[in-house]
Amino acid sequence: MGVICVMVNLVSTQFFTRLDFTENRIYSLSPATKRLLGRLVDPVRIKVYFDETVPPEYLLQRRYLHELLGEMSTAARGRLRLEFADMRQAEMKEEARRAGITPLRFTAVREDKFELQEGMMGLVLYYEDKKEVVTAVTQIEDIEYDLAGRIMKLTRRTRPVLGWTTGNGELDPPESLTRYVTEHYELRRLDALGSAGRDTDLAALIVAGPKRLLSDTWLRAVDRAVISGVPTALLIDFYDVHMGNFFARKNEIGLEGLLKAYGVEMREGLVVDAQNVPVQIQSQQGFFMMQTVVNYPYIPRVTDLSREHAVTRSMQEISMPFSGALSVTDSSGVTVLARSSKESYRMAKPLFVNPTEQISIEGSEQGPYDLGVSIQGDRRGAYGDTTARGRVRLVVMANANFLDESRGGGTSNALFGANLIDWLAASEDLISIRSKTHTFRPLEKVSTQRRGLIKATCLFLMPISVLLLGLVRWQMRRLSRRRWQTAA
Repeated sequence: MGVICVMVNLVSTQFFTRLDFTENRIYSLSPATKRLLGRLVDPVRIKVYFDETVPPEYLLQRRYLHELLGEMSTAARGRLRLEFADMRQAEMKEEARRAGITPLRFTAVREDKFELQEGMMGLVLYYEDKKEVVTAVTQIEDIEYDLAGRIMKLTRRTRPVLGWTTGNGELDPPESLTRYVTEHYELRRLDALGSAGRDTDLAALIVAGPKRLLSDTWLRAVDRAVISGVPTALLIDFYDVHMGNFFARKNEIGLEGLLKAYGVEMREGLVVDAQNVPVQIQSQQGFFMMQTVVNYPYIPRVTDLSREHAVTRSMQEISMPFSGALSVTDSSGVTVLARSSKESYRMAKPLFVNPTEQISIEGSEQGPYDLGVSIQGDRRGAYGDTTARGRVRLVVMANANFLDESRGGGTSNALFGANLIDWLAASEDLISIRSKTHTFRPLEKVSTQRRGLIKATCLFLMPISVLLLGLVRWQMRRLSRRRWQTAA
């Protein structure tokens, strides 16, 4: 029996398995993480500094972290070396401080009194002469993604370059996206885009919502970059909306010819959708300012997302403030990433987009509309003197405002932006790891009849079930009594 136990333990150190019945297998290593660890050539060392005296609610993080690192070590086949510091020793605490881990303060209840205590919950990754510090493991949802991203960052010889155009009124990347980009990429702002077509080291190029008429030189530079194979995202704001007076002014930027050459056309107007994101507005009532939540059809809540494309495969919704509509004229290699609902309409000439005003859809064309597309395939250059053809990797969105956190963009929009950058830069492994722990459950709109049926079911199903059970029980006892009487 002892020999069998020893053999089982020896085998289990080489072959690890776990039954995980969660929807996205959040408690199992992603295939992308296993591929990353399996490709390690030189060893990565991880040293964990985690106090055992932290409050009980944090002990789950400690146990999960130990299990996750053990599974990662098995997948790395000896190239991921783990060390767990004995935090009872004073020198270990000092070593952790020197490494960059700061103690956290906790409030604990001991002997009916609130007490403050300190504890460390961090780890350090070492690779060659580089290191990455995770100062605190307080959330377990993103720890696999965080560790995999840091290992990828450490083991890369060069950081991919992300070009972000400026100089024509483009949006800056929001703070949350900037933090992500600077961790994994070299962010290069391109003010004079005349040289963008010659930037052969670009891993991806982002054009986010230009507001001014683009020069011919600028357009030709973008065309050269796209045709030469630089993965590019064209995020276009059809209208510039001033939130102070809700006035919508059409952006004349001159991208129509470029898009038409790639098989995409911009349609006039803005999309309004009955499936939308509510907003808060202030109204004066006497001496008081009241906050009121109203539906805002100019911020469509998009749930019709592609389940085939890596950018949107695991997402449930995004919001698209003040979005235009696209029309695909060349469908070869095209995937529609986002589409408005069937209850959407296109306002051909919007002027005021005040959320307090009633929207008249009379004479408007009903949707759904394509709001974003991905193009992969052969395309010819946009200009007559450009005879070159190339295999493009291009995303066109009829909206750049989804990047603007002040216009309804939330966690799902930030995730969409990060997924988009990773897909362009051919880092799809990060998408699959990050997305599996981000699950959104938007409420679906149901018809009045179905809503009434659900209400009636909730109200009457339980009483009717109890009544039927009582009738069945009464009938069984009645039959039993008859059998006894007959036998007597």
